[in-house]
Amino acid sequence: MKKNIAVVVPGGINLTKDTSREVVKNLFIKNAMKLKEDDTNIDFFFMKKGFMQMDAFSWKVLNLWNSMEFFEVVRGLKGRGYDAIVSHCFGDPNLYPMRQVMDIPVEGAFENALFFAHMMGLKIGIVTFSHHIIPAMEAVLLRYRCMDWIISMKSTESTKEDFVEMMVDANQLINTFTEKSRECIREGAEVIIPGCTIISPALAIAVGCEKTYPQGLREVDSVPIVDVISSAVRMAEVMATFKKAGIPWISRARTFNMPPKEVLDNTVKLFPYHGSGEQKY
Repeated sequence: MKKNIAVVVPGGINLTKDTSREVVKNLFIKNAMKLKEDDTNIDFFFMKKGFMQMDAFSWKVLNLWNSMEFFEVVRGLKGRGYDAIVSHCFGDPNLYPMRQVMDIPVEGAFENALFFAHMMGLKIGIVTFSHHIIPAMEAVLLRYRCMDWIISMKSTESTKEDFVEMMVDANQLINTFTEKSRECIREGAEVIIPGCTIISPALAIAVGCEKTYPQGLREVDSVPIVDVISSAVRMAEVMATFKKAGIPWISRARTFNMPPKEVLDNTVKLFPYHGSGEQKY
């Protein structure tokens, strides 16, 4: 059953640069296609206006602007032939509002990683890139009612330079991530989630050290690591299959109830989008 999946990254990137295109191709796209079915087509979208620095995600006030742009990019994909959308961000920005407005499945990286991890083990450790981002993650965990699943949250304290490096050579990231994962494991973690959708692909592909880790970094001391993006893409395929088969795939009873068309159309007129839009890889 052929499916078209859109993967949307809530950050800006200059795709006119050859180096940027190579990073996207060798890291993000390669990771997204790792588990997909043969007849699934995946398109990547980046925001023309979006965060260029990872530390900006640490502040809620800054996320207001970025998350709204992300929402509009996703909404702009409505009616363009996609069967599902994957949010390529661990914070799952505007996931619930997007499900209210979209008539196709929208899958969040964090949400999927949590439920996949919980099927593998009951106590989960999360390793993210900055201790500043942990309160935002805790807020999402409370919304998902999954807080008691988390036994430990650690940070690699990655710098801007570290992020540039990990996208072309994951050796140092693997060393630091392994050290922090072991701290989680000592505290009881049975599964580790990489708390970032740059860290996770870098580990899953092990870019720059493929000979040492031909299948990516899959576990630390026999404790599995969730492949965040591959699992989200896989779930998007499952939910799209449900929808195509006429099987219920979402409840519109309360949380994800769609606004009436007239109300939605009037709201769109009231708040016209500025139109910076998305760029397709």
